[in-house]
Amino acid sequence: MSCDILLLHNDVAVSRRLREAFRNIQARVACYACGKDGVRSYKRARFDALITAPQLADIDAWRLVRMIRTGHFGFPGIPIFVVCEPHQRALYEPLRDQDTHVVPLDGTPAAFAHDIVELINARPRHSLLLVEDDPSAAAAAVRALEKYFHVDLAVDGQSALDAWFARRHELIVLDLMLPGLSGEEVQTRVLAANPHQPILILTALDDPQRCEELMLNGATDFVGKATNLTEFATHCLRVLQQSRYVDAVQSAIESHDKLDVVSQSIRAANLSLARGQTHEATHHLKHALAAGSAEDMSDDTWARVLRVIPPGPPPNS
Repeated sequence: MSCDILLLHNDVAVSRRLREAFRNIQARVACYACGKDGVRSYKRARFDALITAPQLADIDAWRLVRMIRTGHFGFPGIPIFVVCEPHQRALYEPLRDQDTHVVPLDGTPAAFAHDIVELINARPRHSLLLVEDDPSAAAAAVRALEKYFHVDLAVDGQSALDAWFARRHELIVLDLMLPGLSGEEVQTRVLAANPHQPILILTALDDPQRCEELMLNGATDFVGKATNLTEFATHCLRVLQQSRYVDAVQSAIESHDKLDVVSQSIRAANLSLARGQTHEATHHLKHALAAGSAEDMSDDTWARVLRVIPPGPPPNS
């Protein structure tokens, strides 16, 4: 897989060596000495990675990373590599997150370039199913997305369902006007199998009421086909992140409710034992075990439950 690298460095000699090293392994490089030119290029083009010095002529890496992560200047999830001297690494470690890396330049440029490309190629990407029957629109959308997602393309409703049931993509980008099964039918069948599946409706229709109905029926969001393609991948990532946030909140609520059920059942069992009602205690314990099965509740969760249960009656002497 060839890579497109945005390299920002104001040391001419370092920049030249790194640029040559990347080009020797068939990576394409756009190189700038200041942040202003780099951000302008980032807004126009699609890159696989951004490599920056800790300090440029007009901006430092701290502010540059924050700018990119806002999503206002291009795709926010791009891997960023802050290149520093080995003795500076600890200084820039706080910049690290799942997509930002601090890399000391302590080897040869060739080894550095090879390692960066390996990291880019090994980086996990979200799976996305694009359902679009117009060849030119599909090709443009794939070009806008393929740098950042594993994209599968389906050109009709039935092939979309077949692809999704085979792979269960993390995000579906769904056109409405499809041959065979319509987009609405695809959405209905997918959500029947997985009510939490994120679906982004792709529509050329200026019909807010129809989009409202689709979202009330389970779609996550919608976007017009006239959307700027440079912003399309960012929109997809935000839909996916927001869906996961909602799912995490719902999971936390369900976990809390389950904890309450287990606690109440164990309290009831404890009380039954204190009264000598072993049959009732057994019933309550079975209910607790059913509500908090081993695969759903961790040892820590069980410990939290048991800490709030009063001790049982002392054994008969």
